[in-house]
Amino acid sequence: MIDWEYTDDECPKCGEQMAWRRCDALGCGDDLEDDGFPAGICDSCNGKGYHEWCRECGWDNVFNHFLSPQYEREWIERTRTDGEKAVLEHFWN
Repeated sequence: MIDWEYTDDECPKCGEQMAWRRCDALGCGDDLEDDGFPAGICDSCNGKGYHEWCRECGWDNVFNHFLSPQYEREWIERTRTDGEKAVLEHFWN
């Protein structure tokens, strides 16, 4: 199991403290491939060398999106005004 640590950064969506861990993808952080050419950007961490996300709202600070549509729906629901919620309920039901 990979341990997550908390950063001093605040989530840009909800203001809670962000969690992070180093990227553990094979080859991430290596500057050169075996043939001497530069390594490609890690798909797992977008070349940053770490993962950073909010445990409260599910915001992924590396890829700048929510980790799942469920997190995004919950965040939208929490930040909507009552009038906006009434309009959405009309269309959702």
